[in-house]
Amino acid sequence: PNLRVNLKGTALGAPSITVNPLTVNFGNIEVGKSSQQTVSVSNTGTEALNITEITNPTTPFSKVGHNCPATLAIGDSCQINVKFSPTTAGSFSSSFNIKSNDPVKPTVKVTLNGVGIAIPDILVEPLVVIFPDTNVGFSSETNINVKNLGTGNLIINSVIPPTSSDFTISSNNCVGALVPNTTCQIKVKFSPTTAGQKQSSLTINSNDPDSPTVTVNLTGTGIIIPPDISVTPLSIDFGNVTVGQSSAPRTVTVSNIGGSNLMITSVVYPGTPFTILEDTCKGKNIAPNASCTIKIVFQPTRAITYYPYYLHINSNDPDTPQAKVTLQGTGVW
Repeated sequence: PNLRVNLKGTALGAPSITVNPLTVNFGNIEVGKSSQQTVSVSNTGTEALNITEITNPTTPFSKVGHNCPATLAIGDSCQINVKFSPTTAGSFSSSFNIKSNDPVKPTVKVTLNGVGIAIPDILVEPLVVIFPDTNVGFSSETNINVKNLGTGNLIINSVIPPTSSDFTISSNNCVGALVPNTTCQIKVKFSPTTAGQKQSSLTINSNDPDSPTVTVNLTGTGIIIPPDISVTPLSIDFGNVTVGQSSAPRTVTVSNIGGSNLMITSVVYPGTPFTILEDTCKGKNIAPNASCTIKIVFQPTRAITYYPYYLHINSNDPDTPQAKVTLQGTGVW
């Protein structure tokens, strides 16, 4: 015969924790920056879930806050915010635990993964260079600064020079790798060969992922500044000199205070009793800010005052094509 036993009881409820996601992948995050993600905790059981502890991950991960109460009612959810803030490049992993009164899963582990990447960031100043008006045949220079604002090495692959011959790169120390927070310089020269406005550009190529090519525009105006003669002194009085004797030499200095070469086309000497001992000016081209000299002595032959005698200096100065130095002296016994 079969024996039947009737059993009767009451099922007991239990909390059940569900965590999503169990693995958080932050992906690639630039060094010095951060990314935040959310982990959701739900009570899918039939009794209240008591959350007893939420541990902290290790750096560069952090728990930045949560809204999980000590007791999570049936069907309720809460969120835990975690952040990845790499300070160096590389792959990182960590985890944190959520502890509760779930009888099956009293501890749930959440794994965190992320990669810190170092990214260069180029800054070029200025992006537009306006040179001062520059005399034809002369030069002006300026510096272009290249700075790495990023977290990875900035590789300057090439600096393409200007196409116009009026602009040249006179020096460049932006070669190879530029570590973060450092600066290099490119010196550019403007040397106009003719008058008028000139334009060109140079290009800087690097491994900056956002700005792999940076163009710097160059502008300058060539001008022609004429020569400008300056003669000192404009008059010389040798005073009293004994007849038959010679005075001490006196020097006339001829300077070019203009912007182009001063051509001394001729020097007309005064004649007796004034004698030219030395002339470094006649037939010479005097560069801007340069000078030449003429040395003169007074050798009277009679006891009279010799006045006026002139030394004429002829040049290509458009305003003063002939400069005149007045000479005088007195012969005495």
